[in-house]
Amino acid sequence: MPRIANPAYGEFDPENHMPMGFCATLNFTYSAEQIDMLSGLPAFTVQEQSQVIFDVIKDVIEQKTARLIV
Repeated sequence: MPRIANPAYGEFDPENHMPMGFCATLNFTYSAEQIDMLSGLPAFTVQEQSQVIFDVIKDVIEQKTARLIV
């Protein structure tokens, strides 16, 4: 999932913590709260968008299967 804010997740926006904040590319030290925010955002977004993800996967499988049948 892209590292972008999700208003449904809360106020956390990774862009506000870059390039010099804790989301900086070369930062490898995080507090427990920062880890929760960083891992929680994509986990929440995947769960929120799971039906869309499943639908896209299903469509790709159907398209590839249709090419094999022809």
